[in-house]
Amino acid sequence: MKTIGLLGGTSWASTIDYYRDLNERAQAYFGAPHSAELILKSVDYAPLVSRYENDWETARALFADRLAELEAMGPDCLVICCNTLHRALDELDVAQRPALPVIHMVDVTAAAARGAGHDRVLLLGTRFTMENGYYANRLAATGLDVTIPNADDRDVVQGFQQRASQGQPVPEAPGWFARLWTRHADCGAAVLACTELPGLIEARDAPLALLDPLTLQCDAAFAWAVG
Repeated sequence: MKTIGLLGGTSWASTIDYYRDLNERAQAYFGAPHSAELILKSVDYAPLVSRYENDWETARALFADRLAELEAMGPDCLVICCNTLHRALDELDVAQRPALPVIHMVDVTAAAARGAGHDRVLLLGTRFTMENGYYANRLAATGLDVTIPNADDRDVVQGFQQRASQGQPVPEAPGWFARLWTRHADCGAAVLACTELPGLIEARDAPLALLDPLTLQCDAAFAWAVG
């Protein structure tokens, strides 16, 4: 198995899901007691996330430095454990871009949506992800019709995400999302473009297909590592 490099801590709560997912895949593939070949660089997320809306250029520069540090640690491919930071990845200058393959979270999600025959998707994530256009535009470039929740719903999702990213329980979230689906019955799938969201939703209650970019990214990264 090739070594997967993880840029994590963004947030720490969801980085645990990456570590668990990839190791469970390795054990299922190779048998117990095997585990995955991983290099994890866990960064302090506060200097990045605090600058998303008001100082994006600095956030992007900090991200570039952290990604270069991970690449220098010697993995064979890179996984960025954060939906939003894929925008920073795509905006890097040529000289800053990693030489290693990057398993791109948005691209694997778009491919899964199109492969499943979905034409219209509901985009959920942090307020920044839902509003800044990067994620929606990259999905739309593949032919998908992308719907964004209204402003009030975006505020609620943002509040849920902030609590979950700090490891806090959000017991009211499943019921609220069950009501959200009824307002977007014209969408065939929902893209859970924030790594904390899958843990807040009861998948069995969702009439929409739920596309989890974290799981799709791990699937693609593991397939690459053992291919």
